[in-house]
Amino acid sequence: MTTPRLTVDSIVSRAKRLLDLEVHGERVLIDTASENYVGLDSVGGAIYDALAEPRSVHDLLAHLTSLYDDPAGAMAGDLLEFLEAERAAHRIDVIAG
Repeated sequence: MTTPRLTVDSIVSRAKRLLDLEVHGERVLIDTASENYVGLDSVGGAIYDALAEPRSVHDLLAHLTSLYDDPAGAMAGDLLEFLEAERAAHRIDVIAG
């Protein structure tokens, strides 16, 4: 069965098993289940900060466009692509949608 793609109406949150740490001045997420880690840039950090609690992709997009000078239409595709990759890596949970 194919997993449905995320939409702006999807509700997502960061996976509970992630540790959020600073290592040598870089922010990293460590997956406690797989022991894999990923470094975050400032935009990735803003996304994961915003996903501490479940929220819709639409609300997340509105939050990010308030922080960064980028029109929502241009950012929406990039955000959905990023979230799909994070879902595939099990770093976000999809609550609904």
